[in-house]
Amino acid sequence: MPLAALLARCAAADGYAALSEFKALRVPIANGARAIVGEALGEVVAVAIAAWHPEDIGEAGGYWAAEIAIDPAIRSVAAYSALLAAMEADLGRAPALWAFAADQVAAARHSGMTAARTLVEMRRPLPASAAEFPTELSLRAFVPGLDEGAWLALNHDVFAHHPEASSIDGADLALRMAQPWFDPNGLLLLVEDDAAIGYCWTKMHPGRLGEIYMVGIRAAYRGTGLARQLTLAGLDHLARHGATNGMLYAEESNATATGLYESMGFSVVREITLFEPDGIRAEAPA
Repeated sequence: MPLAALLARCAAADGYAALSEFKALRVPIANGARAIVGEALGEVVAVAIAAWHPEDIGEAGGYWAAEIAIDPAIRSVAAYSALLAAMEADLGRAPALWAFAADQVAAARHSGMTAARTLVEMRRPLPASAAEFPTELSLRAFVPGLDEGAWLALNHDVFAHHPEASSIDGADLALRMAQPWFDPNGLLLLVEDDAAIGYCWTKMHPGRLGEIYMVGIRAAYRGTGLARQLTLAGLDHLARHGATNGMLYAEESNATATGLYESMGFSVVREITLFEPDGIRAEAPA
């Protein structure tokens, strides 16, 4: 696939994926997304993709947020700026831009954007300490064909106000379950009286790197230490499947979460910042 080849070249040069999975999965299906693909001599050399982010579940307002991947051989501030301008023309309004490389940041600032939100990638060596749960709780693996509805309801409860995680629906879940990396045994459900109250979803990457892909606990159980134990359970699963390092993403502004992860031995290895233009909020696209 031409796009896959571009993303592979970018990852090899940067050491990181050029697009978040949230955007990359939407390129071929256009699920709430718009994409612009640049080609040269029959080869894909650039892609810009913007996805719609509702302000909250069921609300009409929101904003477009874009990511851009450009072949390492032709990157420049001007190239990023040109794709950003093309995306603005296509959408009819300026999108926000996720940026982690210097040229991306410079293009965003050149366009008059300001930093609005930052994600941090955190890592730690494995193995970690063992998880410990109260006897009235149990941990089990996700069962495809049985647990989809319960997981979606739990996820919407846990991430009701999160701009990416809250938007995951049945189609998005099915798309992730169809990916080569998906392992139902790596999606751990914390259960009380047969009802899921939390989960830790893990993901294996090449190079013996394991990710705490998503982790959450119902609001009524927060502050009990269960989020820490769920994360430890996920790290243990990853270590038992060959990972020697664990990683996760967190909101830099969420001091509770970053403080928890730092206390567990994680440290920040890079930052990814969302730059926003003025007046970005809009009505939902038809």
